Amino acid sequence: MTHHRRHLHTISDGTAYPMPPAIPWNSPSSDTSPNSSIIEPSILAVEGILNYTFKNKRLLEEALTHSSCTWSRSYQRLEFIGDAALALALSNYAFLAYPGLDPGQLSLFRAANVSTEKLARVAIKHGLYQYVFRHNATALDDKVILFPELKVSIFPSF
Repeated sequence: MTHHRRHLHTISDGTAYPMPPAIPWNSPSSDTSPNSSIIEPSILAVEGILNYTFKNKRLLEEALTHSSCTWSRSYQRLEFIGDAALALALSNYAFLAYPGLDPGQLSLFRAANVSTEKLARVAIKHGLYQYVFRHNATALDDKVILFPELKVSIFPSF
């Protein structure tokens, strides 16, 4: 069994493996990276929307980089950990805020609030989508324009 594969065991098989060490985030090294005059205003705008100042701006740059861009890591790896963190935060919130809900109802609450659709609504409402670095900007903009129209036709309360 290879070193990589042995970490794929599950807890249920009773095998205890040490956790791999944390891998530090490295900044992109590509020469094709856009200059800071393009990136910095987006970073500052997102920090303003979130009312949070990031210590590691390059991490936020990665979080805002779509996989269509080749000059930097995309957000896909961060999305993996972010989805887990968001699910944990919402689980904790629902568990404490709604003590009368059973586990099934708590799961439904969490699922409804971490769905792609819900997160898209939040991104559109707060204008976050416009700061995503992507290769084809018009494709996303076209989808954003259509999103509210589709929602209104299906769910009038949107």
